[in-house]
Amino acid sequence: MADEEVQTVAEIIANLEEYQEQRDAIAELLKFEPNNEEYVEMAKSLDEVLVMTKELLESTQAAEPQGSSAAQATTWQANWPVGSFCEAWYDDKWYEATVHGHTEAAVLVVYTGYEEVVEVDATQIRQTRFEESETYQGVGAPPRPPPCRCRRSR
Repeated sequence: MADEEVQTVAEIIANLEEYQEQRDAIAELLKFEPNNEEYVEMAKSLDEVLVMTKELLESTQAAEPQGSSAAQATTWQANWPVGSFCEAWYDDKWYEATVHGHTEAAVLVVYTGYEEVVEVDATQIRQTRFEESETYQGVGAPPRPPPCRCRRSR
């Protein structure tokens, strides 16, 4: 037990996201090769890891000191202004959403494609992930042609 590394809630959530993405990838592979024993075994192993990681997250969140919640609330409320886009955790998966408001301990979101306002713990939202090609690159002037190096004949 000596020298055990203690993970923060943010690190555990990041791990959970990574494990879920891996599980989703395996599920896609299983659609095409449902009898592949290696994929089936990986899916079972990842399911176990997801359960254990969720349990670790719950126990870590329960053990966190609650004294600085007001300062933390101010910080996350500033990071999630009303109208900002985010991804919110629901039913073991991240979904696109829009921040609708705040309560003292949570963020109110509306999932894309739905109208209902849902209260989500501030640790269960993250910035929307964009592929590099999806980000706005701005409008630029066209490149200039190279200078003419031709000689004029007279």
